Amino acid sequence: MTHHQVDFRRSHKARRPAVARGCTDSPGREPVPNPDGNPAGFEARVIVLEPNDELAAPHGGDVLVQVMSGSGQLTTEEYAVDLTAGRQIWLPRRVQGRRFTAGPGGLRCVLVQNTG
Repeated sequence: MTHHQVDFRRSHKARRPAVARGCTDSPGREPVPNPDGNPAGFEARVIVLEPNDELAAPHGGDVLVQVMSGSGQLTTEEYAVDLTAGRQIWLPRRVQGRRFTAGPGGLRCVLVQNTG
């Protein structure tokens, strides 16, 4: 896990299911199993970028991006999308060259990736 990422885990004591089930704590590790023992096939992380910082986005599965605060831009090989607080973007697995660039106030997003 890099300094840009914070991973979520589902508490086995939670009364309601968390949004992301079966998260990993670093690349290359197996998903944390759900209480019933089956991996959920999702990985969630928060990315926090300092002003004007850049980060290559994960590639592989579909990704849902929820912008929590700040602004910036998401660029791919085909297009660029402005990011502002509250915006949600769905990136299908076929989209190549995903890259986040923070604006002057930084950028904080939640990424939920389908790993199944």
